[in-house]
Amino acid sequence: MPRTRLDKSNEQHAEVKTLLWGNIKRDNANLQDGAAKLGMSASTLCRRCKDPGSMTLDEFLNFGRKYHVPIETLRRVLRY
Repeated sequence: MPRTRLDKSNEQHAEVKTLLWGNIKRDNANLQDGAAKLGMSASTLCRRCKDPGSMTLDEFLNFGRKYHVPIETLRRVLRY
């Protein structure tokens, strides 16, 4: 029988994914360019986008700073 992880909200993860990819694409960047801007490897950024729950708070705040995302938007997406 498949397992279900109750600690994850698919709706919240979808919002974080949209925020990440939307800002990277708005910057006319591909995965490698976005990863370089954030100071991580492309595989790490891809992993973080696939599973936003694995992203650390420092990584998320760094993303907000680099892509000039307002703190209100970050707070809206990071509800608990």
